[in-house]
Amino acid sequence: MRALWRGVIELAGESISVKLYAAVQPHAQISFTMLHKKDLTPLKQVMVNAATGEEVPKEKIIKGFPLSKRRFLPVDPEDIAALAPEGDREIETLAVVEPTEIDPRYYVRPYYVGPDTHADAQLAALHKALVDSGSAVIVRWVMRKIRYHGALAAEGDALVLNTLRQPEQVLHRAQSYAGIELDQREIKTARYLVEALSGSFSPAEYHDEYRGRVEEIIARKAKGLPVAKQAAKQVRTKGGQLPELLEESLKSARQERETPAKQKRRGA
Repeated sequence: MRALWRGVIELAGESISVKLYAAVQPHAQISFTMLHKKDLTPLKQVMVNAATGEEVPKEKIIKGFPLSKRRFLPVDPEDIAALAPEGDREIETLAVVEPTEIDPRYYVRPYYVGPDTHADAQLAALHKALVDSGSAVIVRWVMRKIRYHGALAAEGDALVLNTLRQPEQVLHRAQSYAGIELDQREIKTARYLVEALSGSFSPAEYHDEYRGRVEEIIARKAKGLPVAKQAAKQVRTKGGQLPELLEESLKSARQERETPAKQKRRGA
């Protein structure tokens, strides 16, 4: 793995040289090119004046902030660039907290933290301290002209630094169920449903089926093979009360769990 960035964790007067590595990778999007239907020639986008319809060359395009639908404030890119924070490679530690205090909605992107030159022992000691305490360290740093806040914690054998969203990015919605009366049948059915679906989390089971179907169609078309059109699924609105809907879901969950077992017995 190639390091994405180098920095220094400043913790209690001690400097630990580290490298950041990507802990996740974006799902490669299936992209399509806009073509002219007549001859399949690729099309290109151009910038035009909304009032005259005339094409505007790149050197005459500037940025502006919309004050209203028809009023814009010109903005000099140099003025904006001058406001960008300067990066000094320092990862400043702000606080040590319990991970449970951090709302999961604040997490954005994880990075693996590895040692830079001659910092193996220091980082190993920090990893052990975080494992023993079960704590997370809130940090702040500048990377590529952007200031980040993050939570550094031990995840198994690794040190993981999760970037955090700003408070204004996280929406809070109050929901109260006070005053809603539930009968015992509804409560009992809901509990049975939860128990029937209980199990361990296996990420491999949750893949993008739509993406797989699109890739299959593209592969068949590339080979000149016919592609069968799939009928659109009809969405059926289910009526009934909560107990009936939960019992139907419970029955479906049981059938899905029993199917692999039946297939195994048949194959034996």
